[in-house]
Amino acid sequence: MKKFTIILAFMLAFAGYSHSQVIEDFEHIPLNLMLGGEDDNSTMTVIANPDMGEANPSPYVLEFLRSQNGVPWGGFWSELPEPVDMTDMKYVHVQVWKPRISPIRFKVEGGPGGTFEFESMEPQTLIEEWETITFYFPDADGMYPIIALLPDFEDPLTLEDDITIYFDNIVFSDNEVPGEGNELMVENFSPITMNPMLGGEEDDSYFDVVLNPDVNDTNPSYRVGKFHRSQNGVPWAGFWSALPEPVDMTEHKYVYVEVWKPRISPLKFKVEGGPGGTFELESMEPQTKVNEWETIVFHFPEADGEYPVISFMPDFEDPLTLDEDIVIYFDNIRVGAAPGGTNINDPALAEGFMVKVFPNPANEQVTVETIPNSVVTLIDITGNVITQQASSGPTTSLNLEGFAKGIYLIRVMNGENVRTTKLMVH
Repeated sequence: MKKFTIILAFMLAFAGYSHSQVIEDFEHIPLNLMLGGEDDNSTMTVIANPDMGEANPSPYVLEFLRSQNGVPWGGFWSELPEPVDMTDMKYVHVQVWKPRISPIRFKVEGGPGGTFEFESMEPQTLIEEWETITFYFPDADGMYPIIALLPDFEDPLTLEDDITIYFDNIVFSDNEVPGEGNELMVENFSPITMNPMLGGEEDDSYFDVVLNPDVNDTNPSYRVGKFHRSQNGVPWAGFWSALPEPVDMTEHKYVYVEVWKPRISPLKFKVEGGPGGTFELESMEPQTKVNEWETIVFHFPEADGEYPVISFMPDFEDPLTLDEDIVIYFDNIRVGAAPGGTNINDPALAEGFMVKVFPNPANEQVTVETIPNSVVTLIDITGNVITQQASSGPTTSLNLEGFAKGIYLIRVMNGENVRTTKLMVH
């Protein structure tokens, strides 16, 4: 069975800007809620799986708090980072956990055949248990960039209280049976597996994905990795991960990681399982910042070919002298070309990297003026990516029609250079 991750494909699509391949950035596809008015307080949040087991062992899932004042079509739509080719992939599998039986619908749009919206092939049968629901799109051919999930399509809506629905593992397939044939994982809401490297019963270190505690130009991401590092841990504490797709280090010899640490200490990174064996090295330059985001770079000159396993040790003090537990954050693990090249941390580019947003406040459309070959992203206050465009010219226009009033962020990236500014929609 083949499985591919669409998020990785998206990151590779922008390799021309940064010459880098993202291993993990802790983000997910944009989630645009379909709401019914001011009284509809529905929300969607990525949380720890409340019913982890054999039916769904994923550590993270999406929680849909469904308002009793919502609409039958409550759910989300998403413009995918990469369109899905449905020429052969005619089936969609989604895992759901619901407190009641109701119809479930899935929609694809923007493709050559137009829009298709169908109920599941078979109705939901389980309550408060994970169940895989399958949808069939026989007439959808070609590339489809937009999907929508409507997990509780009761019309008219008869809810007397808010309910909570969970869903996970949105998969396109060429086979009606989940797990068979060729599959394309669109979203599983989970980062790479982070296996803690612990030191015994008293070592209560753990990893999690949390909101970025220090959003700024250095790291404007909204979700980051968190390492709760026990004072009773070991010098080599960190995590190892068998990647879903091996990382090719034939040309990309450098690993970049954003880190936020409360103290200065060595950092190590390891790659293993490739043709040249295992390589474990300290960062090229020592950490210099405390309680700030800093980009740490590791160089692997002898690592060629594909490496399926990585390890990250962000606080390699030997012997360990901690008197209390500490918290370390990290983000945007990627491989790329040498630092200081034309597309990574280019000082000349960074100095002239200006961003203008007008009008601001705006209500129908906003224009972003910046240097060409930038990626412009609009983000809401919860951290969800609303839209993202690659701009070849000096300006990019974003349509704001139908947007809720409030504060948004516009993030502009060119290689490793980032600028973030606020936008008021009124």
